Amino acid sequence: MYWVVKAVKGMSDYRIDVEVEDGRRGIFNPKPYLERGVFHELKDITPLPT
Repeated sequence: MYWVVKAVKGMSDYRIDVEVEDGRRGIFNPKPYLERGVFHELKDITPLPT
């Protein structure tokens, strides 16, 4: 199953508030995965240059 993401908002402590096109909304906590794969990149909280 694929979801079309409508909105994403960063929260404190690595959490992400995600809303999908059908109106469902939830909070994803990637903290348990920060040592694995692509999630490792999330540990660097340095802002990107603009």
